[in-house]
Amino acid sequence: MKTRHITLLLTLFFSVSAVYSQQVGGYKPAPVNHHKYRVSHLKTNELPKQYDSRDHGYITESRNQQIGGTCWAFATCDAVEALYNKLGYDEGYLSPQLISNCHYGFLWEKTLGGNFDMSISILANMKSLAYENSFPYDAYDTECKPFTANDFPAYTLGAYILPEGDMTAIKECIYEYGAVGASMFYDNAYYDSKTNTYKYTGDEFTNHAISLIGWDDEKEAFIAKFNWGATKFDKGVMYISYADTKITTECYAFTDRTEKAQVQNVYYYDKSGYTGYYPGKGHTISGLSYFTPTKKEILTKVGTYVSKASTEVTFTVMVGADVVLEKTIECPYAGFYSVELDTPVEVEGRFIVAVDYYDEIPLETNINEYNDPEFIPVGNQYIQVDGKEEVAIGTDSKDVKFRNVNLCIKAYTIDPLPTADTTTQDAETPEIESIDIYKTDGQFVRTVERIEDFNSKGLFIFVEHYKNTQDVKSHVVNQIF
Repeated sequence: MKTRHITLLLTLFFSVSAVYSQQVGGYKPAPVNHHKYRVSHLKTNELPKQYDSRDHGYITESRNQQIGGTCWAFATCDAVEALYNKLGYDEGYLSPQLISNCHYGFLWEKTLGGNFDMSISILANMKSLAYENSFPYDAYDTECKPFTANDFPAYTLGAYILPEGDMTAIKECIYEYGAVGASMFYDNAYYDSKTNTYKYTGDEFTNHAISLIGWDDEKEAFIAKFNWGATKFDKGVMYISYADTKITTECYAFTDRTEKAQVQNVYYYDKSGYTGYYPGKGHTISGLSYFTPTKKEILTKVGTYVSKASTEVTFTVMVGADVVLEKTIECPYAGFYSVELDTPVEVEGRFIVAVDYYDEIPLETNINEYNDPEFIPVGNQYIQVDGKEEVAIGTDSKDVKFRNVNLCIKAYTIDPLPTADTTTQDAETPEIESIDIYKTDGQFVRTVERIEDFNSKGLFIFVEHYKNTQDVKSHVVNQIF
């Protein structure tokens, strides 16, 4: 079992009061640019000179978004549809209505635009893409309506944030996942109708989101799907030149399909995902989140954002005194990653999800006019560097820098199957009268009336005595607060 004590050695690197500069257009770049990194590509299988996901049936026909502000939601649907179709599912259109109407932790309303960072956060928090028939797209309806899991085909709990200008990464992800969400600067002046090709070479902010569904090296261009109707361009599709200065700056791939039987509930503290980070400068940095279900559930999956590419992260899950998961995964790109527990485990009461990162740890921070995070008191989130003493994250943290951040760690559970009721009447839950606490070597520590009255950290044996009965219950507790 890993010993987890925490200390802070370095300084925090993010702005908690950054103001987002409003841009014109339906796509607005995220205030924090996560694409400024490079990766080395190992030559394995040679990619073809031409590739088009339409030839394989992965791409739905172009739709018409009708208004500005929803292109990012349509492009997200395009990319996820392509992934699902490539995996062999035929579920038709996914609806952009929910994520364009219900921004879940973000401040922009439907017509104000959005970006793929918002999509990743919304999907990671299990606010998924609905069937089109369940939530038909209505450009002028802005109401955030109730939904259930029956409205979704599945969940998407994985995404890559691709490095800026990386043509190889974009092509590989189109080839592997069917499509890549991308942003561009669009103006009719840069479209050549004779060749159905677009090329912009300026430095304006990106203002439109589309999906890249293929490429043609002879034309030196990507194949891009728009959602301005099937009569626009060539059935809603055009070529975008490799020389376009914006098309490779903000690209994303959606990489996961998680079935509804695998996850039903999600625990997290970051409403808006990865908006800042803490730099480790070559150190291992760990984040520890403590979650407390209010009922008995089965932990099936855990997830986190990763801000560094070509690295590894290690998940450790502790339930009581037991380490039930210790798994290291490789992360080729920045993005969101989720992993399944080899053996799902029952959780009732507090459990720990810890993630070891190398060099820096993603965090949720507050960015004015962009997101709406909820920061909580200390006792639920911690950071450690190289296994040293802990630092608590929370609104009443002793260090002001850690009062307005959240870790970007998720835990996914399912409800246990109901068991047959073999009793003739509901049994009353016995009321605890007192708790005797012992060290694991048998040494008596003290007696308390409530668990909350004992705040020493470590591994202890709790012996519970109940009122109006001679029954006792003993169990080992890993005291973490």
